[in-house]
Amino acid sequence: MRRSAVTMLALAAALTGCASGGPGAVTPAVPTSVAAPARKTLTVEQAGAAYLKAVAEPNRITSALGTEGGRRNPRMDRVRALGRQMQTADRRFLDFLTRTAWPPEVQSAIDALAEDTAAGISRDARIANAKSMADIPPEARTGGAAQLVRAKLGLDVVPTSG
Repeated sequence: MRRSAVTMLALAAALTGCASGGPGAVTPAVPTSVAAPARKTLTVEQAGAAYLKAVAEPNRITSALGTEGGRRNPRMDRVRALGRQMQTADRRFLDFLTRTAWPPEVQSAIDALAEDTAAGISRDARIANAKSMADIPPEARTGGAAQLVRAKLGLDVVPTSG
């Protein structure tokens, strides 16, 4: 009995030493948060150039969808493929919009465009799975948010059908 009491006291002392950081204490590995590197806010000119580069792919696919969908007998395999491409392009564009450090005077317009883009991704999915053109919901986005972004970035406003 005496031996187990001594063992218990030694064990308790050892644990107390570890808890207090005493000699022989082992500090558990605790993940520390690493601050993300600060993003440098773009100038309006830099933001305009970056925007034009990022929006080129979604615009190209939108144009191709309009051309294919406007045919007398659109090829649905092509429409679906373009819908999948548009979904990917819109996700990339949304990521670009949300990760870029925009000039403060442009941020609210960017936020509105990000909302429009996120909403469009579900439409892209409907296009990607459409059996016929009747399965494709009408475009809800009017392009107003994109036009506002372009105006705030000093870019030409592009005519839209909406």
